Amino acid sequence: MTTPHDKALEAFTDYFVRNYPGPDTVIFDPKWHAPKLFNAVMKAIEAAGGLVCAREPVGAWYEDSTGCFHMSLNVELEEKKARENGHQIHYFHEPIEAGNGGDGWLDIASAPKDGTKIDLWGINLLHYAKKGERIVDVSWGPVRNWMGQERDDWQHGRGEDFQPTHWRPLPAHPSIPSSEGREKA
Repeated sequence: MTTPHDKALEAFTDYFVRNYPGPDTVIFDPKWHAPKLFNAVMKAIEAAGGLVCAREPVGAWYEDSTGCFHMSLNVELEEKKARENGHQIHYFHEPIEAGNGGDGWLDIASAPKDGTKIDLWGINLLHYAKKGERIVDVSWGPVRNWMGQERDDWQHGRGEDFQPTHWRPLPAHPSIPSSEGREKA
């Protein structure tokens, strides 16, 4: 069974061999180096939280046998032309802006530092794989390190072992109907 990873590795190796810089570089055998470079890139992408793109492509392109590139925002048309001529189709996707892709997460640089409680997403530096983790109800303010020195930082109780990368506002509280028919929180 061919996995998506296997397909991506095969495509990367094919591209790398076709665009091999030559024997005057540190890469003597592109077929030997390609899997190592590919796996390093995949680990880096995974550590960064993965790649995110829009679900539906906004355009498509293919390279014909003469080396010319054909591109269009009409995805169906490009798919049809590439299929009819036996060429591999590639897609353009609009990037999803942080917090605008339906997940609500924003870059940590934009987080409020006025004491507002928020949720944080970041890297657990104690985990062997530097696993991503969520910490809830966190605010910015004074914290003390293990030596008793005070500084302003995220008050998540994890010290230097947690590196925030994203934040989001707290979700709305549930509405609880009261006995009088009104909603109270």
